[in-house]
Amino acid sequence: MAMLVTVGLASGCAAKDPGRPSAETSAGGATETGTKSSSPSGVSGPDLDLSKFASNPCGALTADQLAPLGSFKAPEPGTGTFGPNCWWKATKVLEGAGYKVTMVTNGTTIDTFIDTNKSLQVFKETTVGGLKAASWDQTNASANCSTAVGTSSKGAILVQMNIENTNAPESKDTCAASEKVAALVVQNLKG
Repeated sequence: MAMLVTVGLASGCAAKDPGRPSAETSAGGATETGTKSSSPSGVSGPDLDLSKFASNPCGALTADQLAPLGSFKAPEPGTGTFGPNCWWKATKVLEGAGYKVTMVTNGTTIDTFIDTNKSLQVFKETTVGGLKAASWDQTNASANCSTAVGTSSKGAILVQMNIENTNAPESKDTCAASEKVAALVVQNLKG
């Protein structure tokens, strides 16, 4: 059974529930880059306000946006180390992908995510919705991928996806799948 590889910051990570993303470690603060903009380098436009979905992280994706991604059980809101989150589990776990979206409100930045994960087997810096982003996985990204997108100098969004069925289309490029969902969240934040 595949397990979603989680974001490991500082001392590592602990999977508390197999098949569910978990990011229960803390991160040290990122240092300022010396720019006068409050946005992380690579971010175009004004900061995105995460408070729009902080109190309702399951509102970060609409039913119309979720429909082409698969069939999901009722979304499960929660709160983790990074901030409020929502987990959309596939109705049929062995057939579809699951996605967890976190509003990173604890001060962890895109630069922190990049620095922490750049040595993993799968890692790439990219842009999502015109914003600085990165995607990674500890193994081969055939069942899991995490994508973080910088929304300001103090925040980000984190999308973690996993899929149990490595024959499913999403497993061919799980990072493309997590980036696609991240782009939808960014679109809704810009809304």
